[in-house]
Amino acid sequence: MNLHTAKRPDWESVENLTSIQQMADKTKGIVTPGNFITGLGMGLVYSGTRDLSQQKILSGTLKIGIGRTMDYFDGVVADKTKTKSPLGEAFDATADKLAIAMVGPALYKNKLVPKTELSLVIAQNSVNAIYTIKAKNRGNEIHPSKYGKLATASQWAFIGSSLMEKICRDSSLLGVANIFNKLSKASFLSFLGFGSLASAKIIQDSNK
Repeated sequence: MNLHTAKRPDWESVENLTSIQQMADKTKGIVTPGNFITGLGMGLVYSGTRDLSQQKILSGTLKIGIGRTMDYFDGVVADKTKTKSPLGEAFDATADKLAIAMVGPALYKNKLVPKTELSLVIAQNSVNAIYTIKAKNRGNEIHPSKYGKLATASQWAFIGSSLMEKICRDSSLLGVANIFNKLSKASFLSFLGFGSLASAKIIQDSNK
């Protein structure tokens, strides 16, 4: 699992920089392939959120699904091109929090996923954000963990499965809807486990 972590820019340890690394160096880590993918993914999530708010459930679900899938590939691309950096790591982590902050209210307002479960997802993300800020204010560095990444993947699997269940029920595909219902429940339970471990680690690291 690529966590997109870096204590220092990759290109600082390279003698002959590629054109991509030279651009990353000149822009202090702003213009990189990984950041481009992260930004594009966020754009899709924003567009998908607008669709959900307009009751365009299918297109919204597809856009958000593709946008969040890019969260995996940004780290892979950054690693392959040797352009990981602390800035890219921070941008990636911020994008994770912004995505749920954008999508959550639209899901809640339009009753597109179970509200109790969604509330717990939003609460866990809020706790992580609060303790991450607390850690940074105390000079402690918080880096993505495998549990955090697994929790993020699980929460989006829960949201995606819940949306697909609604789409199928609205289309009278009850058998398929029941399958997505089971996937939604399994994903949420997975989120609870990984999310608890991820939050515990962040709280622990923030108090060092």
